[in-house]
Amino acid sequence: MKDRGSLNKVILVGRLGRDPEIRYLPSGEGERALARFTLATTLVYKKGDTLHEITEWHSIYCWGQLADFAREYLRKGKQILVEGKLRSRRWEQNGQPRKVVEIEAEKIILLGRKEEPAGEEFPPEPPDLGPSEPDDEVPF
Repeated sequence: MKDRGSLNKVILVGRLGRDPEIRYLPSGEGERALARFTLATTLVYKKGDTLHEITEWHSIYCWGQLADFAREYLRKGKQILVEGKLRSRRWEQNGQPRKVVEIEAEKIILLGRKEEPAGEEFPPEPPDLGPSEPDDEVPF
């Protein structure tokens, strides 16, 4: 499906907050892989003589062969580039309406040196804000 006159494109460079979580879902021809992970992007700026950092956490998911790639190569702390589109989901939890905006990855590129160890050079990951089993097309 294409929209005329609009564009939904996201490009992020950051570090993985955790190893990808992988699920295999039934599809017409067997199973289809789904991977979910978080990515930290950090803005560093100087105000006066002080350096400040603002870290944003992004929820990302991908399907099929890209999910298999994520399972094989992505690890906590690894620097990557993600290209994809914004997707939003809505649901109710305890009678309260909830909404989450995620990135559906269409391309993932490994960055950094091959021998670069996974590090913890960024703030701890925030708690997951979404339900464990939403009723939308992404099952976790």
